Amino acid sequence: MKTFKSIIAPTVVLVISLFLFAACSQDDSDSKQVSWDDFIFSGVFTGNYSNNTSSELEGYITIEDNGIISIELFNGGMVGTVDEEGEDYNISINQSSGIFGNVSNITGTLNSVTRMIALSGTDITGSSVTITGEVPPVPINFSNSLSKSTILFTHSEMDCVASVTVNGVTLSGLQHFYEDNNFCHSKYDIFRILVRDNDNAESKVHCNTGTILGLDGNPLTFTQCAVMRFVVNKNTEYTYTVNWNNGEVTTGQFKSPDGGRFITICPTSDDCTGGGGAGNETGTGQFNFNGITYNAICASTPGSSCAGSGIDVVLVPKSGDNTFIIYNMPVANGGSYPFADGEEAFNTCNLYGILNGSSNLYVTESGSLTKTGANSFTFSSVIRNITSGGTTTLEGSGSY
Repeated sequence: MKTFKSIIAPTVVLVISLFLFAACSQDDSDSKQVSWDDFIFSGVFTGNYSNNTSSELEGYITIEDNGIISIELFNGGMVGTVDEEGEDYNISINQSSGIFGNVSNITGTLNSVTRMIALSGTDITGSSVTITGEVPPVPINFSNSLSKSTILFTHSEMDCVASVTVNGVTLSGLQHFYEDNNFCHSKYDIFRILVRDNDNAESKVHCNTGTILGLDGNPLTFTQCAVMRFVVNKNTEYTYTVNWNNGEVTTGQFKSPDGGRFITICPTSDDCTGGGGAGNETGTGQFNFNGITYNAICASTPGSSCAGSGIDVVLVPKSGDNTFIIYNMPVANGGSYPFADGEEAFNTCNLYGILNGSSNLYVTESGSLTKTGANSFTFSSVIRNITSGGTTTLEGSGSY
């Protein structure tokens, strides 16, 4: 039996997503392909989650050569370690979120030949839950024959529920997402490079059920509908409308990606409370990218890539497109600070930025950020498309 060293790094999914994104195709050809060679096992997960009821699951699974397994699904995620024994990976989960957040002692096996997975655990009431499914390989060859792509909507407005209309199709009942910054967070970029044949899929709201203990101590079943998926024609301009249950209406535009690919949109509401995620300080900002000025919500969180060194600040346009994340923002009241090259500085203590475009990922190449106060800043940077190598300018300001 081969035992892997147990290393659980909070940024492991983010590290994976950046370097995988660098390998993905940004044109309509098959010449540039996503590489999954960094993993000893990877695949597209489809299966079921069963407790008192059964609901569908969808996402991906990866295993790194150090034995870390990541299971990221539309309504929750799990991270753990594996031991390899013959054809089987014996799995032990030690971090979980979303619909799996109240499930403990999750263990099971994944067969590397049949590519079937079976996990079981215990919910907060002591009842057994199971996660089963199949994990076919991620399609490596991008196919121009795929005519549909996928748009994922999520939001962080704790007190509001949304209905979204795209191309005459309206889906309702979208609740707040289970993690800060929604699917627009850079750690979920791997979803956007995942190729799926959705040509025969339908637009739907992804819902799952779980169990918690009510105030009276008795089991209480809840339903979480945190992800909305629209299947649309590829490479097409669309307008979307969000109707919030507080009466507010917001709109935006997007261009759908190539066939088989995802983009994420994370709308916000001015009138809802609780948005932006617990623990964030929020304000406003703006930036100019490719000749378009984006007005954005500006939020700060404790530094994720360098503990104790600065904060991370995100500028999120109302459209959800082209989110700009500044890592290791200085906490000083003033001063000018140079941007590091984002690929070289990734997961370090240096100041750098990442722009998550609708179908492209950019990193800072040069430039500087100036603190104009304890919680305000301006910036100007040259950013680089990490796939094509092309550069453009990005400048803006914000307060948090």
